[in-house]
Amino acid sequence: MKRWLKHSRLASKILRVAAKARKKGAAVLFYHSIMEDPAPHERSLGEIIRSTKTFRQQMEMLAREYRPVSLDDVSDFARDEKDLPSRAVVVTFDDGYADNLEVAAPILNRLGIPSVVYVTVDCVERQLMPWPRAFATRALQPRRRK
Repeated sequence: MKRWLKHSRLASKILRVAAKARKKGAAVLFYHSIMEDPAPHERSLGEIIRSTKTFRQQMEMLAREYRPVSLDDVSDFARDEKDLPSRAVVVTFDDGYADNLEVAAPILNRLGIPSVVYVTVDCVERQLMPWPRAFATRALQPRRRK
């Protein structure tokens, strides 16, 4: 039922009409992990993983239907130093998983979508689960020569 309601709202374009009546601002989307096949990891990480296919489709829709902006753009807007386009959206990633760089970044770069990655520093420094997959942990591990 929830899915039907969601799709019917999108199909009716009522959200577009409502958006025109609102003041300017930006929606902030947050992601965590992007994997080709999240199924093996869903038990340990819950619903914070999106498949590469789903993420790519969502980003293609954002590039077509919305105006991706940087967090700096939103910060400048909040200080009355810059205006935002209508339908502005910011893409963010929590926790700093390595797949944000390895999987998501190429998709975002191809589409020209800026993004922000927030790294959970305390968990990375102490290498607590599930952050051994994070950027900083990889940087801390010595590289092996072939």
